[in-house]
Amino acid sequence: MATMRRRGKRKGTGPDRAARSTGRSGGTAGLVVLWGYSLFQWLELVQRELLLFAAAWFVLGALDEVVVDLTWLGLRLRGRGRAEVLVGDDSAELTGPAAVLVPTWREAAVIGAMIEHCRTSWPQKALRIYVGCYCNDPGTLSAAIEGAGDDPRVRIVVHEALGPTTKADCLNRLYTALCADEERGGEAARSVILHDAEDMVHPAALALMDRHLVTADFVQLPCSPCRSRARGGSQGTMATNSPKRMGRHWLFAMR
Repeated sequence: MATMRRRGKRKGTGPDRAARSTGRSGGTAGLVVLWGYSLFQWLELVQRELLLFAAAWFVLGALDEVVVDLTWLGLRLRGRGRAEVLVGDDSAELTGPAAVLVPTWREAAVIGAMIEHCRTSWPQKALRIYVGCYCNDPGTLSAAIEGAGDDPRVRIVVHEALGPTTKADCLNRLYTALCADEERGGEAARSVILHDAEDMVHPAALALMDRHLVTADFVQLPCSPCRSRARGGSQGTMATNSPKRMGRHWLFAMR
């Protein structure tokens, strides 16, 4: 009985009902802007369309990752796509000069340690390290000179322009210095390696690249992120997934 009375009251047509209806219609009348839709309804429609648009592109962008993963899984099931096991001497002499180009700008905190680590990890005599610095970046220049020590394989190249310019421009300046050395020495570099100032090299990387350049014109090695002592953030995910993802993409490209 109570339920029936409340239902009947909501469906009534008394003065109170008319007043409430008038109040609602009058309140929404001011919000109707086009084709009978209120402003909030239009905003909801726009939001829905934008979400559908973003979702469609998200799915399209994920398709290539799905194809790569399925291709990698197929290679693994067929016993292919295995990682190469390094065998041999990491310090074996190179078959020709290798030039490592390192562009820098305000890398005083890392460039010295990188150069020193590179010199000790790669003892090959045919190695040449070209470090590009700017005259208005004395901190990086001093750190690079300290890291180079008295090693004749390291060339500190100071850019004539005030930094920063661009990474490509600094690399062009290093390549110009390499060409000048080739002309003076009468021997061309067999390989040119691009390296970032904050990355540490693997002891076997140089000999590995030199060996594979016998059958390839281009060699690229994956970078493995190092975990820092600070916890949190996405470093764990990056350290685990980044090398795996990069390796799968390369296997897919080679097949």
